[in-house]
Amino acid sequence: MSNTDRLKEIKEKFNLGKDDFWEMKRGGKSIWILTHDACEKIAYQEGIVFHMPDPKLSNTEPPNIVLYGSATLKDRTEWSNGEANPTNCKMPYMNAMAEKRLKDRLTLKLINAYEYQIYSEIEADAFEKPIEVKKAPKPVSEKQQTLIMSLEPQADVKTFIDFEGLTMDSASKYIDKLNNIIEGKKNEQNNQHQARRN
Repeated sequence: MSNTDRLKEIKEKFNLGKDDFWEMKRGGKSIWILTHDACEKIAYQEGIVFHMPDPKLSNTEPPNIVLYGSATLKDRTEWSNGEANPTNCKMPYMNAMAEKRLKDRLTLKLINAYEYQIYSEIEADAFEKPIEVKKAPKPVSEKQQTLIMSLEPQADVKTFIDFEGLTMDSASKYIDKLNNIIEGKKNEQNNQHQARRN
């Protein structure tokens, strides 16, 4: 089974939405990243029981926070750790981040996600969801401006459109509108001419 097939199973079983995961390319291979909220949703639906971290193995004093703990799903128990320090965590809340990492790792272990290269977003800063950069709309072209200036008088437009800030897409829609007006006027004139002849 591929990691994409396994992700599909997890998505359908736990009713995850498109914002709950994303694909990341690393070394020519694809891995899937789940959000922390998705991991919490999975843990709740599966009934995973988290146990208190072992104080003998854990360190809660900054700057290096490490929590060792376990979790149980039915008759299976897994151990893992969650660590946070200034070198691997941008957030100032080290203890909270260590807890999140511990719980997410235990959750993913218990549902056999790691076997298919499926990780949690909070396991590493590199796993953060990429920010989608929206392309700025293209401005109206000179060709469109020339066409609009020739069509507006034919359509008897009282107020000419302002080209300042006009996008290419909006200009195309405006040109279609002008053409429809002009076509309507021609049809009306033809109908009147036909009526006179009759």
